[in-house]
Amino acid sequence: MAPASYSGNSRSHWAQKYRDGHDYGETVYLIAKSASREWGNWERAHVTVTQYACKPRDHDNFAASFKPGLDAIVKAGYIADDKPSCIDLSLRAVKVNKRADERVEITIEELVGAHEQPQGEE
Repeated sequence: MAPASYSGNSRSHWAQKYRDGHDYGETVYLIAKSASREWGNWERAHVTVTQYACKPRDHDNFAASFKPGLDAIVKAGYIADDKPSCIDLSLRAVKVNKRADERVEITIEELVGAHEQPQGEE
C-alpha cells in the first residue's frame, strides 16, 4: 500500500515521511524492474492506479501518497516523466473486506498521439 504519511492529511514527522516514501519507492522500483516487458520509456502514457483497500482513501490523498511509487515507475524506465504532458493519470478505488487483500495495481498503456485514447478504452 502507498504510505499514509504522504497523504495531505498526515501529521507525520518529515523524517518518517521521507523513510516511508523511500521504502515504498524502492519496493515499487524493484517490482517494476523485475517485471518482464518489451517496451519502455514512453513519452506519453495512460497510467491507471487502483487501490484495493478496506478503507479506500479519497483520490487527492491517495494521489499524494502514491507520489513515491510514480517516481519509481519513471526511475525504472517505464515512462519518460511524471509531468502532466507525459501522463494521463487515472485513480480507482476498490473496497476489499480483508487486510490481506489490500494492494495497489498499476496499469501503463502507451499513448501515441496527443488526443488518442488508451488502448481498449473509448
